[in-house]
Amino acid sequence: MMVLGVDVAKRELVVSDGLRVWASANTANGIRKLLKGLSPDTVIAMESTAEFHLPLADAAHEAGLTVYVLNPKHVKRYRDSLPVRGKTDPLDAQLIAAFASKERDRFEPYRPQPASLRRLKALLRRRAGLISTKVRLRQSLEGCPELRAEMNGILARIDKTIARIDELVEKLADSERYARLQQIPGVGKVTGAGLLVALSQGEFRSADAFVAFLGLDLVANDSGQKSGKRKLSKLGDSESRRLAYMSAMAAMRTKTWKHIYEAYRARYSTTAALVALSRRIVRTAWSMLAHNTNFNLSRLASLDMKT
Repeated sequence: MMVLGVDVAKRELVVSDGLRVWASANTANGIRKLLKGLSPDTVIAMESTAEFHLPLADAAHEAGLTVYVLNPKHVKRYRDSLPVRGKTDPLDAQLIAAFASKERDRFEPYRPQPASLRRLKALLRRRAGLISTKVRLRQSLEGCPELRAEMNGILARIDKTIARIDELVEKLADSERYARLQQIPGVGKVTGAGLLVALSQGEFRSADAFVAFLGLDLVANDSGQKSGKRKLSKLGDSESRRLAYMSAMAAMRTKTWKHIYEAYRARYSTTAALVALSRRIVRTAWSMLAHNTNFNLSRLASLDMKT
């Protein structure tokens, strides 16, 4: 069995089998040449990018090869554990090949998402980018009253684009599963779409597995007799995690979740309480879709206060 590590860029694929390194164009023709003649038991591993890895991942999967799309944060932590000097595309390809060879039993093989979900994820990413742009724009022009009219005009255009994205998101997400997620108090059209996309990215064996996928799980930092402060792993998709947090901010004010949030708030800071509530919400979302059930307030009340 051969394991290929691929460092993916917009126009180029840098490939390594652990010994050799070569480059191929990140085009349909370049990908065909790369895959041609590979043994059926070849494993291809690459980091997740915004979209640039998808043509290779899809083509390799269609060719019957085992494909792993790795979390860049996992790869970075593996790199940090090694005495690697420097960071170049060839070194990254070799590193990915070594990481996949050593840890492949821990990874879930890549399976392409339906085109509608892929498009939905891309729209949510662009929406997040526009919101970030709004914040930066306000900050950069703060204290410049002479530019207020221009800034307001730009912000109005951005808001109009976000509203159009929201329309497209609702249309693409429209499904029974999407409607069921919006039964959860605090989960709206955009946050529901975010949960739908996240829940469609794998077969999660438990609610805790889904929490970990989003990077909302707590990581221990203990040594000997010392018990360190727990922190979020933040290993999942940052936008999915942000949308889960936004759903908690809306949910904390609802009759359903308010008393639960207040119980968390009595033990934690405001931010930590909202994170705990977001974990509760995403566990509920996983359970509803995994068991094909509707939101059940009595069942929610019977659960313990697991965070």
